[in-house]
Amino acid sequence: MDKWDYRCLLEVRDYEIDMQGIVHHSVYINYLEYCRNVYVRTLGVDIHEYHSMGYDLVIMSLEQNYKAPLHPGDKFYVTVRMSREGRLKIIFDQEIRLEKNDSLVLAAKAVSICVNAKTGKPCMPDVLENVFDR
Repeated sequence: MDKWDYRCLLEVRDYEIDMQGIVHHSVYINYLEYCRNVYVRTLGVDIHEYHSMGYDLVIMSLEQNYKAPLHPGDKFYVTVRMSREGRLKIIFDQEIRLEKNDSLVLAAKAVSICVNAKTGKPCMPDVLENVFDR
């Protein structure tokens, strides 16, 4: 799949619309997170299972650049590409595009780390390291 590791097809739901008749800006965060979570599950990373193992995957920063709004009923797709920066940071580059014409709606970059739930310190457990070794 071209430059992306994964792609989710979604549709705007009526309750996601604000007073201006477009998707509220906060909803885009949910779209991005949903696609990231589905993608990492395909790699064997279940955030709930990791939590029970004592690790939490957390977002350190999220940059979103809005290019065009989504409207009620729009079908769109969310893409994700995962990479590493240094020893601990996991980078998720993402886009949201309209399905009908591939026009860019939003470009985003999420920076994530794994935190030891007991100590609160960043870590890279072997189970997560193995995902990058594939």
